[in-house]
Amino acid sequence: LEKIMTTAAEITGAEAPAGASASANPDLRWYIVHAYSGMEKAVERNIQERISRSGMSDKFGRILVPTEEVVEMKNGQRKTTERRLFPGYVFVEMIMDDD
Repeated sequence: LEKIMTTAAEITGAEAPAGASASANPDLRWYIVHAYSGMEKAVERNIQERISRSGMSDKFGRILVPTEEVVEMKNGQRKTTERRLFPGYVFVEMIMDDD
């Protein structure tokens, strides 16, 4: 999973601040949220909104929808599109507790 997350972070362009490790809190662990395919960005937005409303940002790290840019040829023209690496899944770095 660490290799996948490293690859996902590189593809999405997520970078840690200078001098910081991949996660600031060593207690954070990666969890996978299953979502309807095509709704990953909406799920990501919804999770971020709920975190900010509930004031639990200290228990959450990164929320990733791993994507890559793909260049397609359509009607003789190059078109760059974004393709999801794991359709239907959202990666959440968090501390799991009873809250």
